[in-house]
Amino acid sequence: NGLAWLADEPDSTERDQVELQLQLMIGNSAQSVEGFATPANEPVWHRARELAERLGDLDETTSAMNGLFVMHFDRGECAQGRELAREIVRLAEAGGSRAGLVRGHGSAALASLYLGEPRLCLEHARSSIREYRPSDFHDITYGIGTDQGVVAHGAWGAAAWFLGLDGEALEHLEEAVTLGRHLDSMISTSIGLMFANVVHLWRRDYERVAELADELIHLATTLDSVQPLRFGRMARDAACAHLGSTDGIEASVAATEQLFAAPGGQGGAPLVMAVLADTYLTIGDATTALGLADLGLAVSGASGERFVDPELHCLRAAALQHEGADPGDIDAAVEAARSSADEADAFSMRLRVELRIAERRRAAGLDIDTTRLAGIVGDAPAEADSLDLAAARTLLDHHPGAHV
Repeated sequence: NGLAWLADEPDSTERDQVELQLQLMIGNSAQSVEGFATPANEPVWHRARELAERLGDLDETTSAMNGLFVMHFDRGECAQGRELAREIVRLAEAGGSRAGLVRGHGSAALASLYLGEPRLCLEHARSSIREYRPSDFHDITYGIGTDQGVVAHGAWGAAAWFLGLDGEALEHLEEAVTLGRHLDSMISTSIGLMFANVVHLWRRDYERVAELADELIHLATTLDSVQPLRFGRMARDAACAHLGSTDGIEASVAATEQLFAAPGGQGGAPLVMAVLADTYLTIGDATTALGLADLGLAVSGASGERFVDPELHCLRAAALQHEGADPGDIDAAVEAARSSADEADAFSMRLRVELRIAERRRAAGLDIDTTRLAGIVGDAPAEADSLDLAAARTLLDHHPGAHV
């Protein structure tokens, strides 16, 4: 192969330039085929960075650093990844590297989203898109990796949803998927679909989730890529459960859960646990839902990926209630859900948590306190437009008092 041939070549600038390009192509190809966290890539990215720095090539230095970011991120080492992304931005700003700004801000957006900082995510995503050009898929991602514009639009859409900017969220999620299709990049389209599936799930757009999930499963099967496949299966199971299409759902969900038990990336594991727990709860298996919620919280505590903690605590409270647990344990889980939602300062997640608490208490014939829900609805951004907001307003119209 090319690297073996270069081993016999004398040291020179030309030799280093050829090896650098080979290392970058190997790293990006391995990501697409073996997964973003493949251990084989770590020495590849370190060697590429060493060569790029020796050559004084800032654009390719940021490329190698971004490869390391992706590896750390997909291992669940989100904070470590964000430090790398910030370093990329600092180097790019100092050296005037547009490619570095696209990469660094896009990666910082992704890390900030998972670390539960949607406002910071939005800032970085907007900065990445300002620098992005349609030709960057070939110039920055070499035509084989995940397009940086797809990543930035996807992160932008997810962060906008968290902040209650629903129109903006849907616009950029659609742009992420459309851009991936336009570039004829199956891996980029898959990433866009994964972003879109999550937000549409949380918006309760279950029919749309089913459509997007089927496309994701088809692409993943064609790519023979495990991560998009299991994500697509998970999203489709969740949509079917909520739509009442429960024929064979228990076996399907169990099979999907086993896919996630196989070796692979750990980035986003708390999100996976939340979606699976919600699906199990929806089909009436509160015991498994509780175990998954507890596991998700343990993983988020270790990785720092706190962005779905409110959802996990809320699911935990619902599962405990379903199992007839001690009221004190249920109340503690509810308060944990509220506290983590407030800490996240994300309107849509605060609304989602409080509405679920009210709906489940009402379904169980228990008193509900609408004071907190009314306060959240009163804080709704002008752009907020969701089924949750409509449901909350309807509930408040029927129960205007503080305690009902």
